[in-house]
Amino acid sequence: MNKLFLNIFLLVNFNLFCTPDLEFSKQEQLDIIKKEVIRNPKYGYSNLEVANLIKALELIKTLNLVNKSKKEITVQTILDLHKLILKDIDNENAGKLRTTTVSIDNNSYIFPQSYELKAKLDEFIKWLHETTGDSVKVAIDAHLKFVNIHPFLDGNGRTAKLLLNILLIQAGYVPFLLDLEKRDAFFVTIKKAQVENDLADYYDFFLKN
Repeated sequence: MNKLFLNIFLLVNFNLFCTPDLEFSKQEQLDIIKKEVIRNPKYGYSNLEVANLIKALELIKTLNLVNKSKKEITVQTILDLHKLILKDIDNENAGKLRTTTVSIDNNSYIFPQSYELKAKLDEFIKWLHETTGDSVKVAIDAHLKFVNIHPFLDGNGRTAKLLLNILLIQAGYVPFLLDLEKRDAFFVTIKKAQVENDLADYYDFFLKN
């Protein structure tokens, strides 16, 4: 998660979820974040993407997901969040499962076929609802499982990070925040987990960051 996303979580997530006595108006939130975009164009987020993320966070607040059990998260929840994330960026695919095959590294890892996605997401939600044990590990595993399904053409990472942090906050932990400088290293651990089925570096990255 890059520095801009950290700012969003500090200025928006905590404002929406945790500190109702520390209020920023919607315009103040946008003004603060937009200035960050202008000051740091290398982050790559457009103002529209930031505005959409705020809308997704507002949906999370409306559904009160962070104060509920992970059993309240459904496939429809994921589709609704994704629809907001891609609103006016890619309306054709926003909130819709992909219909094409995707892979990484010259097919070294092929994501599930499009016709498998509905069943894969149903399996994922069933796993999420039924899995017990360490809440942090469940959140970390959920992030990777969702990324491995890769149900959308775009916005999988943003959706996965929202899901990860919903689960962490539900369990009483702060959101996972990733410095921009460590972003590439994080992606390397994910790719290693996918291609080599070696999750050691992936888990280790979370423990150290």
